[in-house]
Amino acid sequence: SPSASPSPSPSPSPSPSLGLRLRLRLSTMMRSRALLMAALPSPAATAKNFKLTYFDFHARGEALRLAFAVGGLEFEDERISRPTWAKMKASGAAPFNQLPLLTFEANGTELTVAQSGAILRYVGRLTGLYPTDALEALHVDAAIDYIEEFQPPIMATIFPARYAHEDFPDEAAKMAARARLAAEILPARLAMAEALLEANGTGWVCGDDVTVADLKWYSQFARLAEGDLDGVPADLLDAYPKCRALVDKVEAIPSVHAWQEAERAAKKG
Repeated sequence: SPSASPSPSPSPSPSPSLGLRLRLRLSTMMRSRALLMAALPSPAATAKNFKLTYFDFHARGEALRLAFAVGGLEFEDERISRPTWAKMKASGAAPFNQLPLLTFEANGTELTVAQSGAILRYVGRLTGLYPTDALEALHVDAAIDYIEEFQPPIMATIFPARYAHEDFPDEAAKMAARARLAAEILPARLAMAEALLEANGTGWVCGDDVTVADLKWYSQFARLAEGDLDGVPADLLDAYPKCRALVDKVEAIPSVHAWQEAERAAKKG
């Protein structure tokens, strides 16, 4: 009789695709990293002895000071003179030859870092004023970066040579540039800021509570409201009620109010 044909051997199960294997491996790595991070001390527990170095005025330093104050993180508020800063630059002690500087101890090492935006985000992370959610952090970053766009046209009227402009030949030329700031450039930026605050609908820049973005926006708006720039009317902000309201909202935070009262008292004393 004819021999029975051999039964077909089972076909091998297909191996996972390269993409699937990579995704599985990445998922495992992420779970391992999450477990590791949960076992590590928080950043605030490994960093200490903070000192913020800047001049004795607001500008790029105030949002940082307020982040420490609102976040309840103790720090030394070092305010230096121009001659002291000249010596620091000559010594090479300042990264990028810039202020503000944050000096602190982390994991037994003393560190000094520059760049106000980086410092602001770092202090925000330590104090809970910067989101842990990636999408929320994206919105905060976008808001911080946007308000930075106010700076170049303002600073070009203070230090024109730094922005590749000729020095103003006289005060009249400088005031003409400031008039254009007040009539064209700043209103266009303030209108966009007003629209963002309107869209968020909480009175805060992002989300429903204060973040470092609010402190950054506040420091810019308060400077305008104080009439800090000759030739730019102190009431410029009044045409943008939500921007004006943000100033009041930040100043109503108890820790901000206490900080500013102490600062005023120290200047009087």
